[in-house]
Amino acid sequence: MTRLGPVIVLAVAAPLVLVTFIGEHPLFSWLFSFLTMSFPVALIALGVSSRGRLLSLKWDLIALFASLQASGFGMLATRGSDARWLAGLPPGAIFMLAGLWLLPLLVSSWAYARTFSDAVLDAETLERVRSSKNLT
Repeated sequence: MTRLGPVIVLAVAAPLVLVTFIGEHPLFSWLFSFLTMSFPVALIALGVSSRGRLLSLKWDLIALFASLQASGFGMLATRGSDARWLAGLPPGAIFMLAGLWLLPLLVSSWAYARTFSDAVLDAETLERVRSSKNLT
């Protein structure tokens, strides 16, 4: 995916989010959820793309996209439910805590740790850091 892909997603999704937000069609809430949960993934893809291609984050972005979409649709599917799940919380709160906070935190932390040396430190910089460590 080049830089153009995320830019197109963001350019198309932005006006559609506005339309679905002010519209009253029953399916607009589902489309709104899909579009707003796609924004973070498109922004991350735009930010990490270098020289027109993503580093090695394809599977991490897919996992992030899937967890965000599952939590958004889970919240919509269980709205109005009187059931209590974990620790007396309603299902929507569980989807919000796990899908919008915990899973994205774990996925993005894993992706950052896995690609840190490739994205931040090249071989020359790493050697310079190692040699300066020996000087002290």
